[in-house]
Amino acid sequence: MVVWTASIALGAAAQLGKDRFLPWAMQVLQVISARVYVYNDQILIRYTCQYAISSIGKIIRYVPLHKVASNLSDIIPQWLNLLPINLNVDNEENDIVIYNLCSIIRLYINECFGQEYEHVDKIHQIIEYYITIKPQQKQLLSQTLTFIKDIIRSNWLNMSELKWYQLSHTLNIQS
Repeated sequence: MVVWTASIALGAAAQLGKDRFLPWAMQVLQVISARVYVYNDQILIRYTCQYAISSIGKIIRYVPLHKVASNLSDIIPQWLNLLPINLNVDNEENDIVIYNLCSIIRLYINECFGQEYEHVDKIHQIIEYYITIKPQQKQLLSQTLTFIKDIIRSNWLNMSELKWYQLSHTLNIQS
């Protein structure tokens, strides 16, 4: 229960404090991430960890981590690998995760996509999952998917032919 309460409080502090939260952001991310990676299948622990995952997204979105974190290209993919969460009991938290995901993709394009676009498939899977379980968020998710396709389409010369082929088929991009 303490972890759940702390996760919610720290996520809210990051959201409201933004750059004032910066001095503690990396420590908080490390502590929350460590807690998330050790959770097991017990319902309460899974529920707590999903709130912690949501709080990680709030920190990434609202705190200007690029000022202190040289490893954003590690932090963001680690967070993406924890998604999607599915809090059936709290649809509002799912909405928050979706809003944060869509914003983070736009704020940190390179870190989200990866140097070789290696995270785009995972992002696509997350978005498709949320479109399925949260149809009321379909417009935002579809706009984000269109944004991703536009970025991929405009950067196709910077990727291998194989990667372009894979992404264009995965994302259904017409050349």
